[in-house]
Amino acid sequence: LTPTVVDRKFEAWLPNVNARIRFTPQFQARLAFTETQTRPNFTDLRASGTLDRPNDCLTETPRNANCFQTGNGGNPFLNPLTSRNYDAALEYYFSRNGFVSVSVFNRDLEGFIEGNVFQGQLPDGTPLRLFSPVNAGKGRIRGFEVQGSTFLDFIGLPQVGLQANVTNLDARSDFTYTDVQGNGSALTRVVNRELLGVSDWSYNLAAFYEANGLSTRLSYNWRSAFPLTYQRRGDHLYTEQADPVQRLDLSINYDVMPALTVFADWTNILGDPFSSTLTRQNTDNNALPAAGAFTATFPRVVRYEETTLTAGVRFRF
Repeated sequence: LTPTVVDRKFEAWLPNVNARIRFTPQFQARLAFTETQTRPNFTDLRASGTLDRPNDCLTETPRNANCFQTGNGGNPFLNPLTSRNYDAALEYYFSRNGFVSVSVFNRDLEGFIEGNVFQGQLPDGTPLRLFSPVNAGKGRIRGFEVQGSTFLDFIGLPQVGLQANVTNLDARSDFTYTDVQGNGSALTRVVNRELLGVSDWSYNLAAFYEANGLSTRLSYNWRSAFPLTYQRRGDHLYTEQADPVQRLDLSINYDVMPALTVFADWTNILGDPFSSTLTRQNTDNNALPAAGAFTATFPRVVRYEETTLTAGVRFRF
């Protein structure tokens, strides 16, 4: 075994500028520019890897050319994710406890961390396919959000409140695809595609009641489909995509006395399963889906997540 020692040092200047412009006591604008940096987590930085259980096809004679030993590992050479952030918002306060706002934003990214697949060989010549994190190229997230919040005192219900927001995101990044073919030549291609884990649309709705020590909140959230993984295997691109997700939660708190609170929480009331699909597409020489290529979609995961009901007492000294 050869030890791997990596020494990295990062320095950054991260400005943060905010401005507020008040047009009237009820109407104002906010502008912001910031730069941020996010370090990779320790799991992604580990200088080691693990091999999965050997595939049965590795013992076949002759060996299937599409059969590999698989494994996963870290990447100690990862750089931080950097982002230049631009935000603008208009806010209107129509009452003492109610407002609506519209905001737009843009994030210029570099170094978003995604998984990649590398092909090589074990010391005994067994073909290896290793999954490891890498820094993607330049990317961006842009979108808008509309939100509002108010108590219903204008219709005689000052204890009841509503909150709502809807968000649209367009998130893409350049991703470097690297593969090692049997002749040992390396192919590096840049592919622009959607960021993993980001939905185009999402919205949240909440209703709450607060009076006489009783506080209740019923919240609903929904997000559209979003990509989970991209994998290139030979001439095929495999994309796993999560189906739209929705969730409903309820929380109740009651202050029996200033230092004693009784609470109950009911989470995932709807109990909808999480599901995803796997799509296989033939690709061209740029690692992109080929024009008119055959596409096949299969169910990938159906996971039933628990609905929980908890109750308890909180005592403050």
